[in-house]
Formats: sequence, structure tokens, C-alpha cells
Amino acid sequence: MSAQLIESSPVEPLVVGVHLYPGDTWFREVHVRSVTTQAPVDLSAWVFEARLGEHVGVVDASRAAEGRLAMTFSPEQTADVAWGDEVTLSGTLAGGRRTFLHGSVGAAVGSSIPVGPAQKTRVVSSGVDISVYAAPRGDKGEDGSAVSVALVQRAEAAEGRAVSAAGVASAAAGDAMGAASAAAGSASSAGAAAGVAAGNASTALSAAQGIVAARDAAAVSAGKANADADRAGTSAFNAGQSATAAQSSEDDARGFAVEAKGSRDAAEQARDLALAGQFLGTALTSATDLNAITTPGVYRCPSGAFATSANNYPAAGVAGVLTVTQWGGVGQVVQRYTPYPSTGTPNIIVGEWIRAYRGSAFSAWRFMASQRIDQTAGRAIYTLDDVNGREQLIYGDTGSRNVTALLSAEWTGSAYLRRVGQTVSVNVNAGSSAAVPANTTILTLPSGFRPDGTINKIIAGGNVQHGVVTDGNGITRADTALTALRWYFSFTTSDPWPTSLPGTAAGSIPT
Repeated sequence: MSAQLIESSPVEPLVVGVHLYPGDTWFREVHVRSVTTQAPVDLSAWVFEARLGEHVGVVDASRAAEGRLAMTFSPEQTADVAWGDEVTLSGTLAGGRRTFLHGSVGAAVGSSIPVGPAQKTRVVSSGVDISVYAAPRGDKGEDGSAVSVALVQRAEAAEGRAVSAAGVASAAAGDAMGAASAAAGSASSAGAAAGVAAGNASTALSAAQGIVAARDAAAVSAGKANADADRAGTSAFNAGQSATAAQSSEDDARGFAVEAKGSRDAAEQARDLALAGQFLGTALTSATDLNAITTPGVYRCPSGAFATSANNYPAAGVAGVLTVTQWGGVGQVVQRYTPYPSTGTPNIIVGEWIRAYRGSAFSAWRFMASQRIDQTAGRAIYTLDDVNGREQLIYGDTGSRNVTALLSAEWTGSAYLRRVGQTVSVNVNAGSSAAVPANTTILTLPSGFRPDGTINKIIAGGNVQHGVVTDGNGITRADTALTALRWYFSFTTSDPWPTSLPGTAAGSIPT
């Protein structure tokens, strides 16, 4: 990421050294903030102009209200820059003019040389109420994270060029040695011809003229051979010099590659440390007021003693993690507070509190509860009641249960129970060969299906209208002697949801 440095005040223009590359796009971003409050300065009413020499660049003022400006010059505009050309970013407001950035071209080279933090010059602030933040970028619009890769690529390219130069020099030396060998052969042939001419002179005086001419020609050939040998020696020497220079370039390239790898490793290590710190979160203290935290990030409350209503926590004594997310402009945030897992039952994340800041104050905390589904006995769904610190049953259904086995021995037929939420329904269709005396126990309801107290029901079915009495222990009787039962009645219960179900399932629980 590009570092942001406080470099100057707009009254005393930001002076920068401009490193750009002819034919590349050049980009510069400027941030303007208040020295006293560090808040961005609203520049939306200003009119801006960016110049590079005689060229007028493009100014992106889409975020001027946040104090952010960016200027860009195209490859066509940077193609003819020269050393010393001036760069300015200025603005006008109500007839007044202010220069936000002023500099000159300090280097104009044909290849990309990334500019790191060590090349940036810090200019002392004049102490007025506005400061300029500049965010330089790398070449061709790349940010600083690409510097190490670019150095490695250039080092590898330099190594390739050096090896190629050494090969060319070696080939030239071979050609020179071949020329020297050919010249030596020519000299040897000339010597042999001179010997033959001398022999013929002793036997034929008339051939003397020819021998002298042959000798002279041999001398000329020998001179040329010597000259060729001298040139071959010079070529061999130059080839040796080129090979030495190529080896030096190769060594330099390898050195650059080692330095680039070191820089890349350091950058990756710094990145890993930054990411680790980001997810660890900032530790809060007993003096931290959550209303004062509007900077996006992760914060952790390690002790329930820090969580007090005075510090605007959603629940007193509850340690947890605060996550702040920006949803709009500066300071417009959403806070989420997730409690640490409880040590009670169940030991789970039971939900989180959420609130938002908009305008001048936070909204009230709202609890977003989790749900628990239990299918141990039918299907029951619970949500957390954060006010009373307990789970609340919001839905439950045991399904219809065949509990004929719970009828007393005098009765033959069927009996069914079902609980939906807090309502229990009873359905009995049975008969007896002899009248069962009044107030005799007919059916005993199990735990989880019992009324809060004694209930009385009037039943018209059966062999005679009669009353049914069920007490808090689930014992159900009729107030009349009966030989037939046609019961269907229901009542509410405050029994906890059953941990097991009586009888056998009669059908399935609806979805």
C-alpha cells in the first residue's frame, strides 16, 4: 500500500520531486486534511487545474468533498517531458487561487525505476490550519507492492543482456583467431615459393627475373599477413574486454536479484504481521467508551469488568468482540457486539447486539438472538431472551402420540395425546364391559402434558353426559359411572417441554 505523508501546507505549496517516465501514464493523488482536527477539507466548490510543462492534465475531483484530488497525465503528454519541466496542481475559489502541489521533473528516463519511501522528501509544515497529504504511486500507476517484482524483472533482463553480449564478443574473438590462422598459412606458402625460386635460379639464370618477382610478391603477402595478425590480436583483446564487462554485468544483475528478493521477503513479512494484527483486534480498557469508537476495525473486550453501562456497552458484565463497519461517510458506522461463549448451558454464541451511528448519536442497542432446535422429544425451537437471561420456547410439537397403554385396565379402546406449544389435547375412545364407578382413575397424564391445576370439562359423548376432572398430577377421572368414553378436550400447561415422549408416534410432525 502507498504510505500517506504530511508533506506541506497549502499556503506553502507542497514541493515534490517528480519522477516520471516518458511515454508512461503519470498519476499523483493528494489528500487535504485539517491540521487541528485531521478531518478532510471540503474542496467541492473549488475549480482545479493540473499542468506538466505546457500540457494540461486531467483532475479527478469526484471525491473533493472528502479532500481527495487526483491528477493524471497521459503517455502522449509525458512523451516530450524534459528535465526541469514544472508540475503544478492549483485551484481557484471566489476569485482567489491556491497552489496545492508544485514541483519539477527531477529525472526523465526511458525505463521504469520505482520510487520508494526513501526517495520522498519531507517539507516542514508551516503550521496553518490545513495540511496536504500526498499519496505517491509507483510507475505506470502501480502501487508500492509491485516494486520488488519490477526490480527482479529488470535484474533478470539485465542478466540476459549481459550473457548475450558475452556470446557476441566470444564469436568475434573466434573470427579474429580464424583470420590470424589464415594469414599465417599465406606466409608459409609464400616462403615455400621463395625456396623454389632460389633453386631454379641456380640452374636457370634466365628465370632470375621471375624469381625476384616471386620473392617481391611473397614479401607483400607476408606484410599483409602480419597486418591481419595484428588486427586479429586487437579483436581478441577487445573480445576479452567485452567478456570481462559481461561478467561484471552478470554479477551486478545477480546482486540486484538478491536485493530484490530480500525486499520482497521483508514486504511479505510486514504484510503478514499487519494481517495478523488486523484479525487479532485492538484491546479495549476499562476507560474505553464504545460511543467514542467510530474508526472501522475489530476491538476486543477481554474482561466483563470493562463492560459497563457508563461505557455504553449493550449488557453489563459481558465480555466480547466489537466490530465497527463504515456504511456511509466518515463517522457513519454500524457497531456489532458479539459476546464471548457463555460458561452456562448451552455453551454457544447466543446472538449479538447491533446499533448504528447517523448524524450525532447512536441508536439504541438491539439484540439479534440465535435459535436452538431440539428434536429430542418431537420438535422444539427456542430463542434467547436476553432480558431475563434464559431460553424461550417459541414453537413445539410432539406430534400425536398413541398412549392407549396409559388407560386403566377396565377400559378397552384407544387414547391419544398431543402437545403443540403450551396446549395439550386429549382424545379417548374406549369402552368397558361393566360400569366403571365415578371418580375412578381412567388415565394418568405424563410429565410435560399436565395442567397447571385441576380442570373440569363437561363431555356430551359416551353413554351419558358427564364431567371430567384432571388434577395437576395428571390423574383424570369421570364424575359419573360410565361404560363408554368419547373424550376430546384440551387445556394449557406450564410444564417444561418433555425430555421424552410417551407411547408411540401416530403419524408425523407437520413441516
